[in-house]
Amino acid sequence: MLIKFLENNGKNLKEFYIFSSDDSLNLAIAKFCPNLISLYTLFRNDKIETFKVILNSCQQLESFETHCNYELLSEKELLGALAKYSPKNFYRLKLSLANYLLDSRLVSEDLEDFPTNWKNRVPQKSFSFIIRGCTRSSETKEKYMSMVEKYKKLGINIRFDFSCYN
Repeated sequence: MLIKFLENNGKNLKEFYIFSSDDSLNLAIAKFCPNLISLYTLFRNDKIETFKVILNSCQQLESFETHCNYELLSEKELLGALAKYSPKNFYRLKLSLANYLLDSRLVSEDLEDFPTNWKNRVPQKSFSFIIRGCTRSSETKEKYMSMVEKYKKLGINIRFDFSCYN
């Protein structure tokens, strides 16, 4: 039913928010919603190609929001695809990370690589990168904050939101 809605109305949509990792729905977004400016959706961990299809099909896309965890697309794959395939007007990424990812060394290394991959882009607007997650570790917070400086030197505005929800 939702796919039929997208088929009938997708060309008119500017924003679409769905908390679902259904691949057929994500492919319908790519097929029927070429004028999206803002998108929130999820991708299962084996669906990087679907994410690339959306980036190639939705050429008006400026903003993307998603979650990363063990069942969903990894931040490394997501950031790599984003740097390579995102539309020229793209400028805002918001990631919500599972707590165990936020405190892991792997994530910080993946995030460290992103500015290097992104620097070849000619952005239309200053890039905004928001990462949300929960950590009480001051060491983790310091590590992420040191990345803020690296990003700023490359003209990428990054913000970490370490809000913890009970």
